[in-house]
Amino acid sequence: MPAKSLNQVNLIGNMCSAIQVKQTKGKYYGRFAFAVDRGYKGDDDHASDFFQCSIWNEFLLKKARTY
Repeated sequence: MPAKSLNQVNLIGNMCSAIQVKQTKGKYYGRFAFAVDRGYKGDDDHASDFFQCSIWNEFLLKKARTY
């Protein structure tokens, strides 16, 4: 029997935009931009990666909107 797998990613960074709440087929979801610091490459050379994130769980969406 094949094992079920779940991919998981943990990112530590800052939200770059306010959460945009939208509705589709009666379900609410939120979208926001997230920045993760990549570190310094030199004296003043600073790099970051930006991600577009979605929240589909309504409980987590309410929690994210308060913070």
